Amino acid sequence: MITKIFMVGVGGFFGCISRFLICYIAAKINYTPTLPWGTMLANISGCFIIGLIGCYFQIKHPTSPLLAPLLITGFLGGLTTFSSYSLESFTLFQEGYFFHGLFNVTSQVILGMIAIAAGFKLINHFFS
Repeated sequence: MITKIFMVGVGGFFGCISRFLICYIAAKINYTPTLPWGTMLANISGCFIIGLIGCYFQIKHPTSPLLAPLLITGFLGGLTTFSSYSLESFTLFQEGYFFHGLFNVTSQVILGMIAIAAGFKLINHFFS
């Protein structure tokens, strides 16, 4: 159990750093300041990666006792940002940016599902 906890911590460390860098770079680019592009990119890329990893574990390694905690719970838990996404969406609505808030909520949910499906499709293509 201690090893799994350690793996989650290591994965979370790298996931959080990745999220910070994604959000930092997105803020520097800053196409539309009222939209949280960094959080969106972190969430959508995390969905794609979990699609890849989840499908890979289903096909090749259904019982990966250390990789799943490292990659899924740790890295992707640190990378994806549901609480940030929720706060940013709430703030957009609260500040009167209704369409930006609606776009943020719907696009991340829809694109997240598409990214997971794409990850599954890609892994199924190479490993089935």
